[in-house]
Amino acid sequence: MNRTNLFDGGRLYGRPADERCIQVENGILQSFHPSGMATGPEKIDLGNGFVYPGFIDAHLHTLSHGLSLDQVDLTTCLSAEACTEEVRRQTLDLLEGRWVEGRGWNRNLWENPAFPTREDLDRAAPGNPVALSSIDGHALWVNSAALEIAGINRNTPDPSGGQILRDTGRNPVGILVETAMESIRAQIPEPTTDVRRRAIRNAMKAYAREGITSVHDCNGMEMADDLDALREDGRLSVRFYNMLPASWLTRAMSEHWRTGNGDAFARIGPVKVFTDGALGPNTAAMLEPYEGSNNSGVIVTEQDTLNDIIVKASNADLQVACHAIGDLAVRSVLDAVEGARKSGKPPWRPRIEHAQITHPDDIPRLKELDVIASMQPVHCTSDMQMADRFWGERARWSYTWRSLQRAESALAFGSDCPVESCSVLEGLYAAVTRKRHGRPATGWYPEECVDINTALQAYTIGAAYASGEEDEKGSLTIGKMADFVVLDRALTEIPPEEILQTRIMLTVVGGEVVYDGR
Repeated sequence: MNRTNLFDGGRLYGRPADERCIQVENGILQSFHPSGMATGPEKIDLGNGFVYPGFIDAHLHTLSHGLSLDQVDLTTCLSAEACTEEVRRQTLDLLEGRWVEGRGWNRNLWENPAFPTREDLDRAAPGNPVALSSIDGHALWVNSAALEIAGINRNTPDPSGGQILRDTGRNPVGILVETAMESIRAQIPEPTTDVRRRAIRNAMKAYAREGITSVHDCNGMEMADDLDALREDGRLSVRFYNMLPASWLTRAMSEHWRTGNGDAFARIGPVKVFTDGALGPNTAAMLEPYEGSNNSGVIVTEQDTLNDIIVKASNADLQVACHAIGDLAVRSVLDAVEGARKSGKPPWRPRIEHAQITHPDDIPRLKELDVIASMQPVHCTSDMQMADRFWGERARWSYTWRSLQRAESALAFGSDCPVESCSVLEGLYAAVTRKRHGRPATGWYPEECVDINTALQAYTIGAAYASGEEDEKGSLTIGKMADFVVLDRALTEIPPEEILQTRIMLTVVGGEVVYDGR
């Protein structure tokens, strides 16, 4: 794999000064031409823009993102009271008994960071069950009506890999974390087919506006029928690499699914396994307890089970992608991969999703075990204050892109949208500055910043490598898919602070313009 030359002409990005047109045939990049020299209907004039390989988001949730656009948005609420007022305002005209869904609350941004309660929501929506997902998706805030519908009370045991938060009388307070959320979600009516497909279309429009031409989708196989229908209607404008939940592994094996099966617009991706929780609710599994507590997080998938999943998937030619945020979870995945390499067919390009904190002893192991670090730069700048508070001095080893690069590990970047914005430009800015809104002035642990070329590679050829598609996409190479984005400036030639001022001019997938922002 050529990870450095992403432009077929000796330049990394941008375009040669005398080549302003791209010639495409049947969705494949054919040639570059001086302005006015290209002919035929599949000629795309770059104008004064700068062309880059289409951006690939290596980790997001399309269906969740699309559906969230119609839910109560709590991302800007700075207190529990602000959240409940937003719920009250948006449910005034809702029929009694209808579920209220929302997402985005983040107690770590509140002046009082205590978990909110069911009583807060009871007052905001007295006639409706309410379920509000936290910003990271690892905690659910519900009211009394939702708890009653799900049959959750003081006698309900905590499920394996989850927790029902309780008061001193063991009564549920209205917060469920990790697997405990499923008992509520099982009660919420599934969206109709029309609603699902509208949500996917809306999400694809958002991706096109950000220059994204391919995604590695965590909702993937759950919306396979929707993608098939949209493809038949000619309405797929993004290429999907579809993850499947670990609970589907037996079915995938019996039906002989293989990673990479599919076509240019929808392919089977990895089996996704949750090994731990998240930083926000303190459920990421840690080698040492969180600062000032005895809590070391939650192991969602026990080591023996994880070992078994990776061996079975690898023997069935299925890639594995393991959600691991805490340093204990990262080590657990590395141990499982190492064991699988000794006991059966070596795992093919195994991935750790997030790797938000990695013990320094484990950083070289990713390269040694051929494990891909699939990371989301904006998580760093969104979570840095939480990381300092909950991890203390260990936060130095969080979001270690530069250390992983020095160790020659493969990097693939994404957004985890809708947990974060799907803006690639925001991700690039976070990766090269480790700042949010310009702060801290020198960046947060700036020794882990990467240069713009490295960040761009992680969003293009690195992400393509993570799906085994580096021979088809990820660089501007003759014979590869004609997926590219045109920007109004050369990212490699501007100060980092100008990255967020960059404008997406065109997004092209297979030679078809899917977004025109000129």
